[in-house]
Amino acid sequence: MSLVLQSSGGGQITIQEPATASNFTQTLPAATGTVALTSNVGLSLNLLNTTSFSAASSVTVDSVFSSTYTNYLIIVNETAISGNFDTTLQFRTGGSTNSTSNYNFFGAYFDGSTNAFSSTSASSMNVGNSISRPNTYYIWVSQPFQSVNTQVESKSVGGTRYRITGGDFATTTSFDGFVLTCSSNNHTGSLKIYGLS
Repeated sequence: MSLVLQSSGGGQITIQEPATASNFTQTLPAATGTVALTSNVGLSLNLLNTTSFSAASSVTVDSVFSSTYTNYLIIVNETAISGNFDTTLQFRTGGSTNSTSNYNFFGAYFDGSTNAFSSTSASSMNVGNSISRPNTYYIWVSQPFQSVNTQVESKSVGGTRYRITGGDFATTTSFDGFVLTCSSNNHTGSLKIYGLS
């Protein structure tokens, strides 16, 4: 049985019953509002990849950037670290790491005082560090697959330090993956990559 709602303007909305014998419950909020399609809600996160790592000094993910999405969010959750270290990012194309001197980044970290840092024409980009305890990294990557300058923003939270970084890759190169590398020691945890739409 279908439910038909007639509009005063002459149209109608039909709520169709499920095609199976299963029971389903749809709960509407106890509030006045408008029902919208998920495509009209705005920003949505689409999980593309989950990678776990154990006592790893680097984590590589390939074939994750594509023409489907323009922007991406990488979330790294550490559960253990073997010591203090910085984490760097390099982009990859077709399974090869781009270590050319085209990475530029600027940032600051806060650990009771404010400390600025920067580097231009580097072979990798510093996107965070883990000090004293396992950390969480949030890395936003803009237009990596398009042949334009790829922009990166990151923040790392945990231990005794909060760190923010912004930068770009100076040439118009298309990338489909990346590698995160510890400057020393190693870490255990997982990362998730989302396409933003």
